[in-house]
Amino acid sequence: MTEVKTKTKAKKKKGKWLIIVAVILVILTGIGFLGYKTLKIAKLDVKGNSIVSTEVILGLADIQIGESLLSVSNSKVEANIEKNPYLIFDSINRVFPDTIIINVKERTPKAIIQYVGSTVIIDANGYVLAVADNNTNNAIPVLKGVAVKTATVGSTLEPDNKYQLNQVKEIIAGLEKEEVYGIITEINMTDPNSIVLTTNDGYTVKLGEFENIQYKIRFFKTTRDQIIQMGKSGGTIDVTTGDKAYYEPSSSTQ
Repeated sequence: MTEVKTKTKAKKKKGKWLIIVAVILVILTGIGFLGYKTLKIAKLDVKGNSIVSTEVILGLADIQIGESLLSVSNSKVEANIEKNPYLIFDSINRVFPDTIIINVKERTPKAIIQYVGSTVIIDANGYVLAVADNNTNNAIPVLKGVAVKTATVGSTLEPDNKYQLNQVKEIIAGLEKEEVYGIITEINMTDPNSIVLTTNDGYTVKLGEFENIQYKIRFFKTTRDQIIQMGKSGGTIDVTTGDKAYYEPSSSTQ
C-alpha cells in the first residue's frame, strides 16, 4: 500500500513539473513572438569600413528601417555585402531595442598588373578588386613580370606561376613591415633572379633573387636612410648579395 502511494505522489509531482515547463515554454514563445513584432529597426550603422562608404554598404545589405530586429538574416546580409569585392562580412550586432550594426573588413589595393590591355588591381593575397581600362591609382605599385592566365573581379588572380604570386605576397608584406611600401612605385619580377624595385624618390633597388627577401628589404631601408642622412638622394641601391649594400648615385647627385 505504501509503495502504491509513493508511486502516485511521484506521478503527481512529475505531472506538476511538466505543466510548469509547458507554461514556461508558452510564456517564452509569447515573449519571442512579441519581440519579433515589436522590436523594429530604427538605426543602422557600419563599422570597420574606410574604403567603401557606409551608404554603399547599407545599400548592399538591404536592411529596411521598420523591419523586425530579429528577422535580419546574417547569411543574406553576408551574401549581399560580399558582392562588392572590397568587402568581407564579419558579423552583425543587434543592439536592443532598435539598432543594427554591421561589422565588415576591407580588402586593400596593393598592386596593379597590366593584363590584355587592362589594369588589374589586386590585394596582398592576389584577390582581384577591379579591372579598368586605365591606371587611375598612382598610390600603389605597378607589378611587372607576372604572367596572368585569368583575372576575374571577385576571384583570386590566376598566374602562370603560382609560386610567383606567393613571392609577391611576401615582398609586399616585407615592404609594409619595414614601412617602405608607400614609396614603391614598381615591383619588377621579369627576371626571377633579379627582382627590382623603383621608389617615388628616385631610387632603383636591386634585390636579386627571392632568397632572404625580407632581410634584403630591411637592408635596403637602412641603406636608403643612411644615404638620405648623407644629404644625397636618388640612384641605385644594390643589396643582391644580402651581406653588403652598394650605392651608385644618380648622375644628378654626383
